[in-house]
Amino acid sequence: MFETHIDELVRQDHPYRKLLKAIDFKKLCLPLRNLFVEDRGRRGYHIESGFAALVLHG
Repeated sequence: MFETHIDELVRQDHPYRKLLKAIDFKKLCLPLRNLFVEDRGRRGYHIESGFAALVLHG
């Protein structure tokens, strides 16, 4: 079984960690909640994670 925790895999100064400290993505994504449909297809990422990834990529 895989016993490694995410904190061991992602360095402490990773840009994603800094972004999570700077922006409250739960609050930011509240207006998007009503667009999220869980009963279609495979279960995906949480809205907050997807949005944060888009911000990091951009």
